[in-house]
Amino acid sequence: MNTRTSLSIYKLAISYCCLFVLLISHSLQVQANHSEEAPILPPSIYQLKPSDDDDNILNALAYANNWIRESSNSLYLAPHNGASWVKLSFSNPGDTDRVQLIELAGAVASVDLYEWDSLQPSTLIYHSQGSGYEHSFNQREINYRNLIYPLTIPAHSDINYILKLHHAFGQRIEIKSWDRHALQMEKTREAIVFGMIYGSLLLIILYNIFIFISTRERSHLFFAMFGTFSGIFISMLEGHFAQFVAPSSNWPKGTFYAMVSAIMCFSFSFFCISFLDLERRSKMFYRIILTTGSIIAISLIMLGVNEHPIIYSQYPLLMIAALYIPAIAAGFHSRYNGLPSAGYFSLAISLCTLGLCLDFVSGMEFFQWHRLPYSYASMGYFAMILVFALSLADKMRLLNEEKLATTIELVKLTEEKAQSNIEVYKSKLNEVQLEQQADEAKI
Repeated sequence: MNTRTSLSIYKLAISYCCLFVLLISHSLQVQANHSEEAPILPPSIYQLKPSDDDDNILNALAYANNWIRESSNSLYLAPHNGASWVKLSFSNPGDTDRVQLIELAGAVASVDLYEWDSLQPSTLIYHSQGSGYEHSFNQREINYRNLIYPLTIPAHSDINYILKLHHAFGQRIEIKSWDRHALQMEKTREAIVFGMIYGSLLLIILYNIFIFISTRERSHLFFAMFGTFSGIFISMLEGHFAQFVAPSSNWPKGTFYAMVSAIMCFSFSFFCISFLDLERRSKMFYRIILTTGSIIAISLIMLGVNEHPIIYSQYPLLMIAALYIPAIAAGFHSRYNGLPSAGYFSLAISLCTLGLCLDFVSGMEFFQWHRLPYSYASMGYFAMILVFALSLADKMRLLNEEKLATTIELVKLTEEKAQSNIEVYKSKLNEVQLEQQADEAKI
């Protein structure tokens, strides 16, 4: 790969990033404009205070003092006896019935939906169940990566819906209101954004496979493996794997999720070792990366095989970030010890680690943050793969320059040797001519 090709790859990557940022900005702007033009005000959101009296849950629901009104649509849910209760209060002053689409953005094991009449507080009208990652995707009422419930609000009425969310760990969810037109626009924007992401990943993976076949450079093979499982990891984070690949199975399963994460960690460890040549450059970082990757991968597999609920929480993101932090240090160490492309390597991992940490922190109770429509970790992984591709291209450029410099040096040495041989031949030829002239003079 020559310098011109490398520059073309840089320009293409920069163009992708700029277009991606513009699409996200447009998505956020249209979503904000739509929220101002919505025909129905977003619901008032309440969360039920924890209570030990689970046998009289209806009595607990009836008392207004037991409900805490939320100031935003981003809720931190701390489960009590494995569940949290959320109330959505709607008001429709218009003359026609309205259908409001309520989206739950967050990983919840299962959700039960009830209709509740405050005039008859002892009665919960069962509405639907079978949503969440413990159930198959086909059981959802609307084909979308997050949970969406179509709720009918009668004209000139106030109505309450109760959500019982089953989850094992404290987590943050966002409740968004849509109408069908706005949701369709959001689906279109997401199709463009994630089409760019998955398409770019596929092209980069195939390109590195072809490079490995032609050069037998192991770093390209490990990078292709890491990119493949990173793409699957992104699709699981965003819900696309359940939506498009396994809609009829009870998804996601902890074992498969853990195996994908573990193989991703293993392939990253070997890619890091191969790209930075740690086995030769730094034995210390070689042992650290290999040991850390093995421990994290085995831990994820054990959690997945045991179907531990923590595998669906934000804590595995922190475990994966723990592997990337020493890799960043190894990249900087290699950069200051004669490997210029290691700087891109460290930058790539830093972007992904930042996304993982933001996803982890934004899911905590103390951190009030309105998240983007997409996972920070997904965006970090996409940016990391792009910069990794740049670092590999830069490394190939440096190798080609080194080969060219070596070839030029060999040519110079060959010319010098040839010149010296010519001088030796000339001197010998002169000696022979002198001898012949001497013999002729004697005769």
